Amino acid sequence: MSQPSVTPAVDFSRQLFDRRKLTPTQAAAIDLYGLGFNILPGRRASKLAYLWGVLRASRLHANSLVDLFDSGDNLFCMTGRTSLNLFVVDCETRDAAKKHGSEFESRGIEPWVVATARGAHFWLLSTDGEVANVADDLASPRGYEIRGNANYVACPPSLHPTFKGFIYDWRARVGELPPSVSIADMDWLPLRLALEARRKPDAREAGPHDNLSKATRAFLEAGAHAGSRNRALFAAACDLAGNEYSYSDARALLAPAAAGAGLGAQEITATLKSAFSRPRDRAKSKPLAPAAPFWGRACALLESHSWVKLSAQSARRAPARKMTPIGQAAVLVTPRPDAPPITISVSGPTARAVFGACIERARRDNAEVWRASTREVAELAGRHRESAAIALVCLAAAGLIKACGHSEYGAALYRFGNLLQTPTSTLDWTVSSGRRLQQTETDVFSYGGLGESAGRAWHAILHEPLTAAELARRLRVHRSTISRALGLLELHGLATRDARHWAGVVAVEKDLQAIAATLTTAGRSARRKARHLEERQAWASKRVGRARASWLARDAAERERRI
Repeated sequence: MSQPSVTPAVDFSRQLFDRRKLTPTQAAAIDLYGLGFNILPGRRASKLAYLWGVLRASRLHANSLVDLFDSGDNLFCMTGRTSLNLFVVDCETRDAAKKHGSEFESRGIEPWVVATARGAHFWLLSTDGEVANVADDLASPRGYEIRGNANYVACPPSLHPTFKGFIYDWRARVGELPPSVSIADMDWLPLRLALEARRKPDAREAGPHDNLSKATRAFLEAGAHAGSRNRALFAAACDLAGNEYSYSDARALLAPAAAGAGLGAQEITATLKSAFSRPRDRAKSKPLAPAAPFWGRACALLESHSWVKLSAQSARRAPARKMTPIGQAAVLVTPRPDAPPITISVSGPTARAVFGACIERARRDNAEVWRASTREVAELAGRHRESAAIALVCLAAAGLIKACGHSEYGAALYRFGNLLQTPTSTLDWTVSSGRRLQQTETDVFSYGGLGESAGRAWHAILHEPLTAAELARRLRVHRSTISRALGLLELHGLATRDARHWAGVVAVEKDLQAIAATLTTAGRSARRKARHLEERQAWASKRVGRARASWLARDAAERERRI
């Protein structure tokens, strides 16, 4: 598992809010946000946070912090991936807090400790990944629970909901961040990861005779008994013939074992000639090809489909863009519901790129129904968000993907079309398709650089040398496109030509980024990702702000009614 990314501390109080008089809650929120934690407001003297589900994958925008904590709200911190893989041991009693405190002390771990009304919260960062939640078992209460993925805890100086007047406070806060620990370090707790590591394929190297049957390998290693040595030699020779070994190679392999079993030179020669006198079948059947995963079958379609312009009827016009005051981030503006339907379309290369991004989202989720927001798809496909949104509609209209509604937190869900739902699909899936999908996208093959066709051509000739005509047929593009792509690859040292065949030149990420700098496309993906992050944060801040304003209005109306 990868280490949690640690965001350096930022003094927001001086950089962004030096002209405002901050309340203790605002100062605490800005402090934790600057350290990289995902914080959010909640009702005063309550454990209910405002619309916390939208912050499972995004943080608030920095410019919204002061306004969201300006009325004495409680302060909460999300646990899990969006907060540096934070997890909290929530002790409900003083005895449980004392017990776990002694466990930490005996192991030399100094967690951040928050004093609660009845116990304590111990803050730690996981080095193994996002920790799963462990709820308190009501049947046999442990006196504690683990708050890990997609959860949140109250932070100082929040007010406790049941013990009136009690304020959460830091009992211990050593270091700039809570200590980073592994699950093995916390052996007295039932910790596990929220997302277990995927099983990796067996990395054992194939032996020199793994294609031969078990009986043939046994004969090569130990020979055979006097009563069965002729029959064993003949069966082994037939197996080698069926595996397309030459007569000379088979003799070199079998003669020492046969001689060791007591057979003479003439018997060995006669038996081998008899075995190689006609075609033979291999004794060991060919291993079955690995079952193609659902996203693997989509990889086969990605390579075999002829990607042309796709169109669809849209009930609404394409979304527009405008700048918002929060961070001046560009967001999409939903058109009027009464707008007349129009025909939208997307080019073949963009449709292919977005479909490839959908495959990557499905592989990451490892589920038949996978999440794919337009921003995620746009980042993976190297396209603008608007283009990605239109491409998803067109792909759905073409039956290549199917919308499956939304998750409980509003994320768009998709699955692949009916063509890919059955494992009996006739599409050819290869491991190379999966490996190609997982390679790091670089700016050198973006639009305005060498282009996607050059990137596809480079990956293909890295695998094996090909002629321009063979490459055009394999990639299903025009010959002139391939000729231009190969010329660009050769110009930048990524391909060489030997007679009629082209071969790829291996280049590491550093080399590709140097080429991108020459082409003035370096940093394009990073800028797009930063812009999308800004949009997510602005969107999350807006949603939380609306939920907070709605509750404050209802609360004010209720107080006025009581008066």
